[in-house]
Amino acid sequence: MPTCSVSVIVPIQAYTPFLEESLKGTISCLHTGMELVLVDERMDPRCQPFVNEALTHPQVRMVKARGAGLVNGLLTGLAAARGTYIARMDADDFCLGDRFAVQQQYLDANPEVGLVSCRVRYGGDPGKNPGFARFVSQVNDLDTHEKMESKRYAEAVVIHPSVMFRRELLNMASYRERNEMGHAVPEDFDLWLRWMHQGVRFAKLEECLLVWNDWEGRLSRSHPAYAKRAFREAAAEAFVSPEGRPIWICGYGRTVERRLVPFRRRGWKPAGYLALIPELRKDTLPVITPAEAGQLRGKALLLVMVGNVKGKRWIQNFLDAESFTEGQDYLWMV
Repeated sequence: MPTCSVSVIVPIQAYTPFLEESLKGTISCLHTGMELVLVDERMDPRCQPFVNEALTHPQVRMVKARGAGLVNGLLTGLAAARGTYIARMDADDFCLGDRFAVQQQYLDANPEVGLVSCRVRYGGDPGKNPGFARFVSQVNDLDTHEKMESKRYAEAVVIHPSVMFRRELLNMASYRERNEMGHAVPEDFDLWLRWMHQGVRFAKLEECLLVWNDWEGRLSRSHPAYAKRAFREAAAEAFVSPEGRPIWICGYGRTVERRLVPFRRRGWKPAGYLALIPELRKDTLPVITPAEAGQLRGKALLLVMVGNVKGKRWIQNFLDAESFTEGQDYLWMV
């Protein structure tokens, strides 16, 4: 049974130049009835002085991860958590404002919402890392459940360390390292998909309550669970084909075929392709051009599997001009 209002879970492994400020900022956001659970994931000894200082605060405690890796650390933290609500935070990011209280108040006032996030400030160099900066901007724009649901297969619709969710959601699904076929999956993207599939409503506050620091040691830059193929594994497993509607693929070529591998592994194949240049395929599946795409509107679902920025922009403009409705006529895929 929960014995406090909010448990904030923070795994600690690598030493980061942001650790001291991150821990102090997180502690400053704790109100009466909240706790901070630090998880020792075989942490770098250089972290110890800052952790020791944090542990002098009466609302902070530490548990040792039951196994290696982030997922084991998160599961250990969740098992130790006493809160009605679970908040995530990373030891290289910064809380802003009165984050935990604001998110708790929102969940208290909106019982139909299972998870609440917030806008996030990019804490990096947009000039050096335009892709990460663009990702943060795109996620911030997904400010309703409907927008997040429409983009759920394309990207993580909330930034992991920005979320707070109801404890009971863990009875539906929790973090995992691998899917049912044994393939690595990103623990957050995978969990958001499984919760949405079970009808959990997401919300995103207008307030910016987190600085998401981007630096060379960030786990999402190096761990194989965050490779594109891992995201595609999670998306393919979670994808539900609409009954009675054929699925067409927007995109063509070797890159698209690679994206389809996890779908084909599950015995699924498309009804046809939408491409700039029509081609005859050995499998005889039809390939149509944008000029013929109108025949699909309202009758089929397009899965857009184009990755480059210019191509995405062109396709979005085309779909808008042809009055295709996102979430109904087409979905962007990772």
